[in-house]
Amino acid sequence: MPTDDFSGFRRRYDNALERLAEADIHPDDHDAIRSWLRARDGDLAVSSLGQYANRLRRLAEWSDVPLIDLDLDDAQELFFRVRRDDSIGRGGQPSDATVYNYQAALSTWATDRGEEWVANFDPDKPDDQEHTVDEADMLSQDDVGDLVEAARRPRNQALVEFLADTGARLTLAGSLRVKDVDLEGERATYTPNRNAIGLKGATIQPYPIIDAKASLRVYLNHSHPRPDEPEAALFHTFDECGPVAEEDGALSPSRFKSILTTLADRAEVDKPVNPHNFRHSAVTRMWREGYDKQEIQHRVQWSLDTDMWQRYVHVTAEQMNEEIFAGAGIVDDDDSLSRERQRCGNCREPVSPSARWCPNCGEAVTKEARERQQAGRQSMMSGIEDVRAPQRVSLRTQGVGILDVDPSRLGQAETPPSSSVSSDSSSSPSSIESRND
Repeated sequence: MPTDDFSGFRRRYDNALERLAEADIHPDDHDAIRSWLRARDGDLAVSSLGQYANRLRRLAEWSDVPLIDLDLDDAQELFFRVRRDDSIGRGGQPSDATVYNYQAALSTWATDRGEEWVANFDPDKPDDQEHTVDEADMLSQDDVGDLVEAARRPRNQALVEFLADTGARLTLAGSLRVKDVDLEGERATYTPNRNAIGLKGATIQPYPIIDAKASLRVYLNHSHPRPDEPEAALFHTFDECGPVAEEDGALSPSRFKSILTTLADRAEVDKPVNPHNFRHSAVTRMWREGYDKQEIQHRVQWSLDTDMWQRYVHVTAEQMNEEIFAGAGIVDDDDSLSRERQRCGNCREPVSPSARWCPNCGEAVTKEARERQQAGRQSMMSGIEDVRAPQRVSLRTQGVGILDVDPSRLGQAETPPSSSVSSDSSSSPSSIESRND
């Protein structure tokens, strides 16, 4: 899956053109649609061209009158039948949103052709846009921490933290290359792949990485298959690949989603973990952390109008009051979506608010993690009391060594250690790539 067309928009557009060429529609409609698509190429995104090609083709198939000969009555009659056609919707009549999308496609096409009747043709935009994410589905810092802890590959830890941190769209995240991230110094950034298709207008400029810096650095330094190949995909498959010019190693969109679903199942996070929900959650968290609207728009590469702002920022009146009381010092801020950031007490690496363990050195960074670390030591000691003395000493040394080097592995080991653990950085949690998904 190439990073330049991570979501396959070019392939989808090519397929749409093939279906248009093979469609049983009036020849003049075929020529008019193809001519319009060519005229708008470069003006509209490839993803939009594919959608227009499919919708105009289907309208031409459904209409009794060639689209080029439609008048207002014909258009209204066409959509009267479309609304009542069980074959158009998914398991029934099409939704209002589906009808609107077809009406908007026809309206845009007819307007560009200079059709006079379209001035009186008003697409029926649904009054109540469906909210795809509910406030209760927002991913809290605890949820993100659970997902990170469930990940057994540094790549997947970095992926979760990157989505939670930046709110990046799936296509943008999947199209990033090694050279598109700058993790040197205090100010880490990523820059969208300028060759990528389907970025929905994201400006090609650096954007800040706040919480995912440590996990990304560890992944690139210890786990990425080709960290020295600038053109290689950032979030890279572990399957064998050919030369980077032929195979950049990008994960497929379905693989991205299956990784997140697997982690949610393992962590028992009973909320949507699709990238869209990460985006909603990130925007809401940023607002609660005090970012203003302009800063949030910059971070998520999107100009949010009033409707989008209401749809993306999930804040109730009660939560708004709590923010005001907390800001005035009247109550403590216990918001589960935003917490104070801190540095690891061991290596001083900045860690995300969701982290229980430092991704750089594995040190416990929360009270709960420190308690688990201590309980793990005590459990390990009591579990080998019946072993003969010489073996007991060896096992204790190895076990404590593992917890000292990588306490985040508590509960993840499936077999006892078979050799002594070096204390050098190559034995850090992030360099152990035997953790499977």
